[in-house]
Amino acid sequence: MALLDSFAALYDRPERLAASFAHERIYAPPAYALVRELQVVPAVHAEALAMAAWFPVCWRATAGTPELCVLRSLAENADGLQPGGSPRQPASLPLALRSYPVAIHEALGRDGAIIVEKAIADQPTDAGSPLALRDGRPSRGLLSRFRMALIARQAAPVTDAMSEALRDAGAFQPWELNFRTAAGTVSVEGLLHAPGEILDGPHGRPLLQRFGIELAALLAAHRLSLYRIGELRQAFERRGGSLAA
Repeated sequence: MALLDSFAALYDRPERLAASFAHERIYAPPAYALVRELQVVPAVHAEALAMAAWFPVCWRATAGTPELCVLRSLAENADGLQPGGSPRQPASLPLALRSYPVAIHEALGRDGAIIVEKAIADQPTDAGSPLALRDGRPSRGLLSRFRMALIARQAAPVTDAMSEALRDAGAFQPWELNFRTAAGTVSVEGLLHAPGEILDGPHGRPLLQRFGIELAALLAAHRLSLYRIGELRQAFERRGGSLAA
């Protein structure tokens, strides 16, 4: 599955912004259930370093190209089980959530199209702002999310190409996460990691010639981010129960 397909799967009712619903209001991302609850979020290489400061950045096994993603929690419903400050701090949100409810979609940006998920904000903390102003121009809040969504849409094909090349080079190994808790076993399945030696082997030079520093930065962010699993364990302990090694 391509990243753009995975992004599209996040939205139930994406529509091109039209005058018929331009008066509807947009709220801070944590006002939406998806932003608070989504455990594994598709991501692009351009945000890997920023996300590595918060969460493990890894890959998810799919029927097609392995998908770069961010693991936000050890539980399927991530709400309240994330490192302190997330999801309220914008820096902790992957682009797919920071741009929400603007949808990362094939049509986004083409002919000026803004694709918006008609989502209900179930926990608004402010008055929000309209999608569009009275004169028909998009609001500042909508435009900022549009720009972030556009970054992700434009980066997705390159991220897919990197992931496919790493797969073909045999870079990926299963990353099995299984922890025993007082209530039973917590496990996150289907994740992959890429050992650091891949760039030191025979595939390293061709990979770097093709993708350059961006691939090196992605792999460095990935390796550094794996230590964030400890913070996910701590967050689970605080809100989800005791974890035993």
